[in-house]
Amino acid sequence: MKNKILISLHVAALLIFVAGCTMPTGRGAGPRVWIDTPLDGDMLALGSLVVQSHASSESGTASAALLVNGVQVRVDTPTNPSDPLTSFAQVWEPTAPGDYGLEVVATDSRGNTGRSHIRVHISTEAYIPPLCRLDQLVAPELLEPANGASVLSDGASARTNVHFSWSYPEPSCRPSGYYISLSEPDGSADHLVWGFITPSASYPTGNWPLPTGACYYWQVAASPPISVVGQGPPSPVRRFCIPSLTVSIPVAITVTVFVPIPEITIIPTVTPPNLIPLFIFTSNANCRSGPSTAYDVVTSFFANDQVTLEGRNDKSSWYWALIPNSNSHCWISAKIGTPQGPIDGLVVVTAPPLPTATVTPLPVIVATTPTSAPVAAAPPAPGKFSISTKSCTSSEYVVTLQWSNVKNEPGYHIYRDGVMIATLPANSTTYDDTSPDYNSHSYQVQSYNDAGSANSIAQKSEGCLY
Repeated sequence: MKNKILISLHVAALLIFVAGCTMPTGRGAGPRVWIDTPLDGDMLALGSLVVQSHASSESGTASAALLVNGVQVRVDTPTNPSDPLTSFAQVWEPTAPGDYGLEVVATDSRGNTGRSHIRVHISTEAYIPPLCRLDQLVAPELLEPANGASVLSDGASARTNVHFSWSYPEPSCRPSGYYISLSEPDGSADHLVWGFITPSASYPTGNWPLPTGACYYWQVAASPPISVVGQGPPSPVRRFCIPSLTVSIPVAITVTVFVPIPEITIIPTVTPPNLIPLFIFTSNANCRSGPSTAYDVVTSFFANDQVTLEGRNDKSSWYWALIPNSNSHCWISAKIGTPQGPIDGLVVVTAPPLPTATVTPLPVIVATTPTSAPVAAAPPAPGKFSISTKSCTSSEYVVTLQWSNVKNEPGYHIYRDGVMIATLPANSTTYDDTSPDYNSHSYQVQSYNDAGSANSIAQKSEGCLY
């Protein structure tokens, strides 16, 4: 019972520390939101789960919605919506084990929103330790191949599958995964240039096809959560050999056996090779349905997030990325991160058709002047209409509309996607619009008077890539 209490206290202390150090998220003028518990990447037992979160807004927080895998499961309101700092405790009942995305969306009194999201794994195991921080990682213990072992070939081919296994000796936390590093055939212990990466700490084992007739060095290091750069201390280096098989017809086999050597303890500084094309974000960014800001946003990532690349466009200016914990893909701009690994081998993926812009006809003002009164002419359409980006940041996307002034008009109407968003006085020639999102939108300017109206040509904003 004492051990369980101590473990609970340690876990509680860790949660308080992370909650205090994790930056909240949110966009624009909406509330700043952060999830205190559970932590991103946590493995949790199947059962009731309380999602603890906070929201900060000068105008107060009106509500907080909890979404699971993009589906809203509940909405809660605070006791005092005018408080600038509000906390929420929202219960969710997962029905099955698996990977889930949790998101809290807070709304202030003006209708502005802010959000924060994490990913967790639900398991049927009674207790699953939390993910290790970088400074908590320890060296794994190598199991097989043993030091100095001879691994028998699985046939007469030039390669054989070698089974690697190891264990992690620290029970209080778990790594996110493992780096396995190997030397080249008959290479040295301080030059480990081959290797592979396990998808999670649930795989303390792996198979790797290696050429026969050679000896190899290998070691394993634990990795922190995917958003943290670095790795834990590596294990001692072990050496094993794969002898060649010389076959004499019909059944005589001569086997060359290598004499075991003492264990070599060398702890070099190893940078594991990237055998899989990866992309690390250097800023918060959107991932879209196609290689352009004209495509819709599929999902978003934070700075230091990492995804696997599986394709590119023909100019290598956009990459086709695998969305974590799914079989779906989206496109990311090469400008908002750093690709790593063998990206030259990425296939060129054909972009999907651009979404068809639907331009809603603007209303036409019909004159109602009695026939006996003189009828003024409707104003001409605004000319030289153009759109430029004024601001494109992680907090806002603002575009500037400009046009030439026309005569005989008391004012102008501004339309976004066929919906009027502003009325301006006479002689206006510019308007700044804060876009409701980071996507491209269609705009028109309408001049009007009592005799009628005239619309400019429709122009689309570029969309914001931050």
